Amino acid sequence: MGVTRESFPLFRCPKCEQTGWIDEDQFNGRVSIVCAYCDYHETVNWAAEEEGKR
Repeated sequence: MGVTRESFPLFRCPKCEQTGWIDEDQFNGRVSIVCAYCDYHETVNWAAEEEGKR
C-alpha cells in the first residue's frame, strides 16, 4: 500500500485501501497525507521508503 515512483501520483491508503492523488511534497514526506475516506493521517517519505531508507 502507499505509493511508488511507478504509481505516483496515485496513492492507495494503507488503512482503507481507497485511492487518491498526492503531490510531490507528500510523496517526498515534506507534508502529510490525509485520507479522504478514513482517519489515516501520516507523513511518510515514500521516495526513501522505496529505497529502503525510511
